Amino acid sequence: MTTAKLWLAIATAVLATLSACSDVESCLEGQPGCRNGAPDESGNCKFGLVLSNDGSTCVRPGEAGSDDEPDGGATCSCPSGQLCRKDGICVNLCTPASNPPTPRPTLLPCEAPDGVTESFARIALALCYQTCVHRAVYCGTACDPATECTQLLASAAARTACQGNDDPSCAKNLCERARDLPCASQQCPLGAAPSCAGTLCNDCDESEIRNDGICDDGDPSNAISYLCDYGSDCGDCGPRRGSAPPRRLDVGDVCADWTQCGGDLNSVKTSTGWCVPTTSAQSYARCVPDCSNGKKCTAGFECVKIVSDEDGDGPLPSTQYKDYNDGTLVFGCFPLQCGG
Repeated sequence: MTTAKLWLAIATAVLATLSACSDVESCLEGQPGCRNGAPDESGNCKFGLVLSNDGSTCVRPGEAGSDDEPDGGATCSCPSGQLCRKDGICVNLCTPASNPPTPRPTLLPCEAPDGVTESFARIALALCYQTCVHRAVYCGTACDPATECTQLLASAAARTACQGNDDPSCAKNLCERARDLPCASQQCPLGAAPSCAGTLCNDCDESEIRNDGICDDGDPSNAISYLCDYGSDCGDCGPRRGSAPPRRLDVGDVCADWTQCGGDLNSVKTSTGWCVPTTSAQSYARCVPDCSNGKKCTAGFECVKIVSDEDGDGPLPSTQYKDYNDGTLVFGCFPLQCGG
């Protein structure tokens, strides 16, 4: 065989191998050992892929920090107990986030939730919350429901508006009007005009969770999920101003919903992260890597089960997260030591 023919044969074999690998990677995207999938049973990746920095995902060499961005990967050498972000920065989950959101109140529903006894006092408090939060956004006035909506003040204001009567139906009508009043119709203090540009206050498409007292529009300031579009659960979250939070976040980012971190309860096997509180001292949740199905955590982290509300003091019951379809349990990587 001539030299030219030999090189042609080698080139043909190499191209055939690369084509086959490429086809297999594309076909098995997200499967064990393949790109965007967890390592195989031996903890290895196939077809020349390598483990991501957190050891949970198979990626192409050079994108070792990325699980879903072909050109946005990062490689970084983080000390034990820290994680590598896609931007190449090491993050310590034991320390506060760089820009945590300012906590906002969750509005009280005008209609009593199941199991709650209806009363004029309860509706009056809900009316005060709705009025206070809406005016704060539309009028730019400072209003903290926690201090300005005491039961005594709220009941007195509602009683005056209802012409001296403790009429629950009257208070409920006032509450719903305050909840649904458009920005342009808002009565601001001292006759000032409301500022409506850039505000959102719409109804959620998911009617069963609309106006239920739980904020579901993905804003980590007071939401617990992203079941509604940003600014579309106004009766529970209050009006929003500005742009929506990202639908996809990086490890360490403050979050409201597991889907923002790459979690999927319809397919835990392909999930890459979950939204959970990382320390008891922080009131907000952050994205942590997934370690379900035997995936490994980086040095300084341990694989721990994830539940909706382990302490039983939140709006959700204490329940182990698991795949809706096959019951796969959900685990996340948590820092071993956070100093208490």
